[in-house]
Amino acid sequence: MKQFGKLVPAVIGLAAVAALAQTRPAPTPTFEVASVKLSKTGGMPGLHPEPARFAATNMTLKSLLMTAYSIREDQITGGPNWLDSDRYDIAAKCERISNLDDQKQMLRALLIDRFKLRIRQTSKNVPGFDLIVAKNGPKLRTAKEGEPSFRRFGLGRLAVQNAPMPTFARLLVELRFTPENYQPKPPDSDESKHEPAPPDPNGSSIFTALQEQLGLKLESKKGPAEILIIDHAEKPSEN
Repeated sequence: MKQFGKLVPAVIGLAAVAALAQTRPAPTPTFEVASVKLSKTGGMPGLHPEPARFAATNMTLKSLLMTAYSIREDQITGGPNWLDSDRYDIAAKCERISNLDDQKQMLRALLIDRFKLRIRQTSKNVPGFDLIVAKNGPKLRTAKEGEPSFRRFGLGRLAVQNAPMPTFARLLVELRFTPENYQPKPPDSDESKHEPAPPDPNGSSIFTALQEQLGLKLESKKGPAEILIIDHAEKPSEN
């Protein structure tokens, strides 16, 4: 009986530990090694996620936040004046195989750490769009097995390949369009030197390009959206 009485607290203790392990949130995944540097290459911004690697080239902090939190540019407020001007290259590795959701969490943690971010999140109703199939059906193809996954975007161009995005899951997408209010830079300006293949000033809008090139359509809609408020950010030190 004495031995049984001594075992009861131990059994209860093990049950409590097991219950705590089930309710304790999993640790946030992070990159094992990561480098964040000012970009000196220029060219088209791009993301290059791979199973155990992540790379971003010539991207602003605002664009990186848009990727990490899956939000649009108009869903970010606050922050320093260089948020959408200074461009960075990121090269990161993780030891285990990670999916896109894990890599987004890793990117969030990396940006918060290296840029000393203090951010808040809220929600409000904003105008937006639903992406639907156009009258004649989609003009998309299923990605082939083993095709690399990437996303590239620039002025008037969007390319997505083999990316598990909500709408374009495992599809190859390339879209070319002329942004609204687009004004070409003077040919001898510094900005024009870093602008790869500018869009045709008289080209199709994104609404027309989506229907003609991808067989998709944007419909206006208003609904709740996540808003990211940046209270503080610092430029990262070279590493």
